[in-house]
Amino acid sequence: MPRLRVVPKIRTINAIAILLSAALSLMALVTVGRIFETEMASERHDEAYRECSSAARDLQEASDFLTSEVRVFVATGNRAYLDSYLNELEVVDRRGRAVQTLRSYLGDDEQAVADLEEALGYSNALAERELYAMKLVAVSTQMADVPKLVDSVALREDDLALTDGERRMLAEQIVLGEEYQSTKMQIRQSVSDCYTRLLARLNADIETNNATMRRRLGQMQAVVFALLAIVVLVIAAVYVFILRPLQVYTRQIKRDEKLVLTGASELRYMADAYNHIYEENRERTRNLQHAAERDGLTGLYNRGAFDQLLREHKQNVALLLIDVDYFKDVNDTYGHDVGDAILRKVANRIERQFRATDLPCRIGGDEFAVIVTDVTPELRTVIASKVEALRVALTDVSDGLPKVTLSVGIAFSALVGSEQSIFKAADRALYVAKERGHNGYAFYGDDDEQGAATAQKN
Repeated sequence: MPRLRVVPKIRTINAIAILLSAALSLMALVTVGRIFETEMASERHDEAYRECSSAARDLQEASDFLTSEVRVFVATGNRAYLDSYLNELEVVDRRGRAVQTLRSYLGDDEQAVADLEEALGYSNALAERELYAMKLVAVSTQMADVPKLVDSVALREDDLALTDGERRMLAEQIVLGEEYQSTKMQIRQSVSDCYTRLLARLNADIETNNATMRRRLGQMQAVVFALLAIVVLVIAAVYVFILRPLQVYTRQIKRDEKLVLTGASELRYMADAYNHIYEENRERTRNLQHAAERDGLTGLYNRGAFDQLLREHKQNVALLLIDVDYFKDVNDTYGHDVGDAILRKVANRIERQFRATDLPCRIGGDEFAVIVTDVTPELRTVIASKVEALRVALTDVSDGLPKVTLSVGIAFSALVGSEQSIFKAADRALYVAKERGHNGYAFYGDDDEQGAATAQKN
C-alpha cells in the first residue's frame, strides 16, 4: 500500500509560525513583566534592608546621644545640654521615627514586635529617670525658666528635703549608676534581637526573590531559545519548501523541461499548471512545425523541409527523385479528386517501402523525393528492389484508382560532391529514365551511350 505523503502549504507554515511566535512573544512579555516585578521587589527589599539598618542605628545613636547630654548636664548644670537633650527628645525624635520605621517592617512577627515594645518600654523608663535627674539639677541650681517638660516632673518629698549638693549627687547616681547602665544594656539587647529577627526575615525574602528571579530568567531564556528555534525552522522550511523548489524550477525552465512536482502545495499546483501549459505549447509547436514542414495533401515533408533535410544529410545518402508519369493526363481524364487520391496513394506506398529513418518528401505537384540515409553505392540493388516493389504496388487497381507508373532518378552522395550536385545528379538520372520511355529508373554514374546514366525498364 503506497505511503501517503503530507505536502505542507505555504499558508499553513506561515500560520503555524505566526501562532507559535505570537504565543511565545506573549509568554516573553509576561515573563519580562514578572522579571520587572521581581526586580522591583528586590529593590524594595534592599530599601527595607537599608531603612531597617538605618533605623536601628538611629535608635541606638539617639539613645547614646540622650545619655551623653543628660550626663554632661548633670555634671555641669549647663543649660545648653538640657536644651540639646530636649530638642532631640521632642523635636528631632530619632527614637520615635526609628521605632516607627522598624514597626512598619515587622509585619506579623510577634516576637520581633515584642522585642521592639520591650526596647521602647525600657527607653521610656530611662527617659523618665533622665528627666527626674535633670529636675533635681534644675532645682539645685535654681535654674530660671525651666523647660515645661522638666518642670512638670514632680520630685519626691524626701528628695525635696535634700540639700542642693545631695540632690546633685542623687542626679549623678541616677544617670551613672548600675541600674541606669543595666537598663541601657537591656534596651540595646532588645533592639538587637528585634533587628536580628527583622534582618533574618528580610534576608529570607531577598533569597526567595532571588530564586524567583533566577527561575524567571530561566523561563525567559527558554522562550528566547524557542523563538530562535522557530526562526531556524521557518528559515529551513522556507528553503526546503519554497526556495529550493524555485531553484529547481528555474533550472528546468531554462532547460525547457517539464517541472518536477516538489515543494509546498501552492508551488506544486503552479508547477502542475505550468506543465499543462508546457504540454499544450509543445503540442501546438509540433502542430505548427508539422504544418510548416509537411505537405497538406500527402503528409510527407514539403519542399522547404526537403531542402533543409538535404543540407543536413550530406554523407552516405541516396537521393531518389520520383515523378508520376503523365499525371496531367490523369487529372484531365479523371479529375482533380482522382488525381489527389493518386498522389496520396503514391505517398503512402513510398512510406511503406522505405525505412522509418528514410525521409520521403513531396517537392512538387506530382514530384516526390526520398532521402535514403546510411546507404552506399554497394547497396544499389537494395534501392533498386525497393523501387521495383513500389512500381508493382502502384499497378494494383483494387482500390478503384487507375494504374499509374513512375519515373525514378537515383544518385548516391559517395559518387557526387555537394548536396546541390546530388540533386542535379538525381535529376539527370530522372531525365534519362524519362528519355527511355518513362515507367523505369536510372542510377546516376552508369555508363551508357549518353555518358550520364542508364535507364532500366520492365
